[in-house]
Amino acid sequence: MIQEDKIKVSINRVKKEYDLDYFKADRAIITAPFGQKYFNQTIKRLTDSKAVNKLAKKNKILVIIVTSKETKLAEYPRWLKVILIDEIPNWLPGNTYQNRFIKWAIPLLFKNIRSSIWLDSDVIITNRSLKLEKLFSRIEKHKFIITKHSSRQSWLDEYDAIIKLERCLHPEKVEKQKDFFESVSLPFDIPVVQSKVMGRAHNSDFEALYLEVLSQIFRFSERDQLGIIYAMFKTKLRPVILQEGTMLYTYYSKQIN
Repeated sequence: MIQEDKIKVSINRVKKEYDLDYFKADRAIITAPFGQKYFNQTIKRLTDSKAVNKLAKKNKILVIIVTSKETKLAEYPRWLKVILIDEIPNWLPGNTYQNRFIKWAIPLLFKNIRSSIWLDSDVIITNRSLKLEKLFSRIEKHKFIITKHSSRQSWLDEYDAIIKLERCLHPEKVEKQKDFFESVSLPFDIPVVQSKVMGRAHNSDFEALYLEVLSQIFRFSERDQLGIIYAMFKTKLRPVILQEGTMLYTYYSKQIN
């Protein structure tokens, strides 16, 4: 069985075990902070957002947090849905890899949600509710929206930054990924994108791209911004890539999940 098929099996097992078809909505904000600190920060950032509060209380959006069963739950608003999961079957162990699986599998896991916005745990939404609703409309039109990285022009820039800043769990795996990219002559003109905030329609043609990102993560490293560059090359699928800051007014903390 090839890796992509194994990932599909894992996705279907997670869907079934946690009854994810139960969650139905036109629009959702979904995030997956694994680790108590990240979970607590995410709860605070979502509940502090006036736009999220307003839209959630009016049932205009569904807000979902996926995290590990070891997470201790404090009080949180009734409009916030928390899904506690075990280690993902046939997937890499550890909080970071759990996060990456959910992050890229969301459109395949939640089939009864029409569109969603993904947020990394260090993102704070400062938008007004109207801008958030307009963003969902753009997502539904374009199917996949993401932002361009403002300071990196090629996958080699991304690789160099990862190594220099020591932002990887296993540098040797990133080295192997670089070697692989060179072996397939991965072009340098494929845009480098930021995956902290993504807008995606579910049940779209981009599912092949998401599966390829997951395959790259499993085969090489957790650095998904490298994985999506190769996925765009292999699948020939391109999201709508916006300039940084045009998707959401956000603040990125220095925490890394």
